Amino acid sequence: MKELQQNKALKEFFSEPKKLIALYNTLSGNQYQPDTMVEILSLPNVLVSEENSFFPFMKNSIDFIIDNKLVIIIKQSTIDENILRYLVDYLLFLINTVINKGIDVFAEGENIINLPHPELYVLYNGEEAFPDEKELDLSDAYESYSSPFFSDYIASSNVKVVNISNIVQLL
Repeated sequence: MKELQQNKALKEFFSEPKKLIALYNTLSGNQYQPDTMVEILSLPNVLVSEENSFFPFMKNSIDFIIDNKLVIIIKQSTIDENILRYLVDYLLFLINTVINKGIDVFAEGENIINLPHPELYVLYNGEEAFPDEKELDLSDAYESYSSPFFSDYIASSNVKVVNISNIVQLL
């Protein structure tokens, strides 16, 4: 129950763009202004409900687009070795959602559909010992890949894990 309340508080607190930009600036080292355009993404409730766990950990995620970057921030209280695979699955789902917003992906034409660059963050607030920061490589989740899309887009992305256990217990 406490975890559900924390997840709800996290989403509500960062649903305000100025607070979300401040969090993103802290995690990324960027210095976006509070009035920077941000598109907050949200999944349909059916995908994150307790009954349907298609993306079970996404009920504690914040997803948005800023400056042509698709940012996913997840709060985790446990260390999950499969987080990379889950993140890739979820990233692909979100990319598909973003692309399909009013765009016919099967339409012929010469114009390329630009994809936002993924930036992935995990805020760890568990009790197990964990470094203050750790970079995870998405390509570690797969034995091999030959797709140019995967190797150039997905696998070139890293996940920054930040241990917030000692900093903030509110999240």
